[in-house]
Amino acid sequence: MATEYFAVNQTDDNSNGDIRPILEDACNRSGNDTITFLDSGTGEFKIKLTSPLVIPEDCNGTIAVKGIEETDIVLDGSKFTEGGDRISDSCIINIYSDNNAISQISLINNNLGAGICVFGKNNSVAANRIGVTLSGSNGTNRYGLIISNIFKDTYNGMDGSSNSASDNLIQENTSYGIYVIADTANLVSNQIIGNGADGIWFSGSDGIISSNEILANGGCPSDTLFSSQTDDCLSSGGIGGAGIYVADGSKNTTIGGETFEADKNTIEYNENGGIVVAGDATKKINISHNTISRNYGSTLGLDLGDDDVTANDTDDQDSGANKLLNHADYIQAFPLVPSPSGDDRYWAWGVAITGSDFEVYSVSEEDMDRDNLFAGGERYLADADFGGILMHSLFVQDIHTFSLTPEENALQAGEGITLLTHDSTGNTSEFLMAAAVGEDSDLDGVLDDTENGISQDSSEADNSDSDGDSLSDGTEDINHNGIWDESQSETCAYKADSDDDGQPDWYETHGKATYTSGTDTDPLDPDTDNDGLSDGAEDNNHNGIYEIYLGETNPLIQDTDADGHLDGSDNCPSVYNPGQEAWYCTF
Repeated sequence: MATEYFAVNQTDDNSNGDIRPILEDACNRSGNDTITFLDSGTGEFKIKLTSPLVIPEDCNGTIAVKGIEETDIVLDGSKFTEGGDRISDSCIINIYSDNNAISQISLINNNLGAGICVFGKNNSVAANRIGVTLSGSNGTNRYGLIISNIFKDTYNGMDGSSNSASDNLIQENTSYGIYVIADTANLVSNQIIGNGADGIWFSGSDGIISSNEILANGGCPSDTLFSSQTDDCLSSGGIGGAGIYVADGSKNTTIGGETFEADKNTIEYNENGGIVVAGDATKKINISHNTISRNYGSTLGLDLGDDDVTANDTDDQDSGANKLLNHADYIQAFPLVPSPSGDDRYWAWGVAITGSDFEVYSVSEEDMDRDNLFAGGERYLADADFGGILMHSLFVQDIHTFSLTPEENALQAGEGITLLTHDSTGNTSEFLMAAAVGEDSDLDGVLDDTENGISQDSSEADNSDSDGDSLSDGTEDINHNGIWDESQSETCAYKADSDDDGQPDWYETHGKATYTSGTDTDPLDPDTDNDGLSDGAEDNNHNGIYEIYLGETNPLIQDTDADGHLDGSDNCPSVYNPGQEAWYCTF
């Protein structure tokens, strides 16, 4: 039989009407019991607890602990003296059994642990405030909400699975906002704001993370990076964190959902980027229809492997987080001339070697201004339709083309566009580097306004390879800002030999424009091996190949003939001559 209880005392001394004996009595009875706090008439019903409240594993029924709209029900953990050694210790409310519910409660001031810890199954945590009260006063806990399987080997069936957290405000706790180490967690429509570590730390399978606002977690930035900077970040005690961190071994989990309007997570202003998918065993993390934008600390809105940008490879057979799925290879927006509406209208076109579908996003103006070109997408535009197969050979997969019409995307000059790639099994790629929207006469990826508007030396707006080195301007100018950013390891788009060593950039990098140690000579260092001879002097026919039969020395090895003398000071550097006798050089 169901029983309704009312907590009337704002004390924790086990007297009649206190929450603690009421919980014990409700567990001793069978049925679906409800505990409601009575209206105090003052707008606040506050209990300073001396130890955690517990819904134990041997409850005879289920319990719903409910606040009321008229009164701020506050459970305060400031008197706790034990706990904190483990992440699940010393929680204001501990739930060990199944099918219980906690709603409309403020849980604050537990510096030793969390607001709520859930260890049983099928429990609901809804419309609570963790770390803040109904009136908006902060009361920091160490953690916000914990959902854990830590007792699964101790108590049969206590595996933390199938729990839900919805419509909670989890704000300014000093560590994680929500920490999940369990399967089939359902995290929907929560506000997770200004916590000191990751907004959500997730380890499990078959989870859903949807419709949440995940803002300003990990601590405040050292500088104001955004004109729209939120004031909700934790000003002291922030230890760094992403919006969502997906731990090694997680799988089959959706972040976002089928539609942008109904399912998007808004992930912005977080200290270490938007989403990190870590670990080699993590797979099928489907990240779809979200706003991931204007984060800081990390340059990536979505980081596979927690190791910065992951380069594409030809066959895309990687192991690693989400199998390190390739992002799209190229996208560009082209103006319609003349535009049927009289306004600037653009259609976008791109190519990809791998992937089964693509989502196109606009990039925030702030991220474009910061050259934060991997920051993710602010506004979902559309799914990209395949236009056909561009190429096929025995050595590469089909290269698909895809496009967006102006009616689908309403692109504006000056903004950026980026894409997410998905494969047919549910893996998601990192974001493609953002491309600016605008006129690009030579189709090199650097807009005309940029190439024409630079006061210093720059690439040419009507020449896709301004320096004639067979590397396009957009390939050399990686961030497409029209400037040679040597500090960003760019080669110069208007100078065929960036380091003046006599070796053109194309041959130094073997056609990539980016330096790979051990196989390339450095296009920004005239003497890669630091042996006293320039790269161009060692590779004297400048073809990027070490040809010993032509008398060349190796620009990657300081002592080509291994005789103990650096090539630059060796009297015959391609002949073994440890004594440096002149007559050796005649052989």
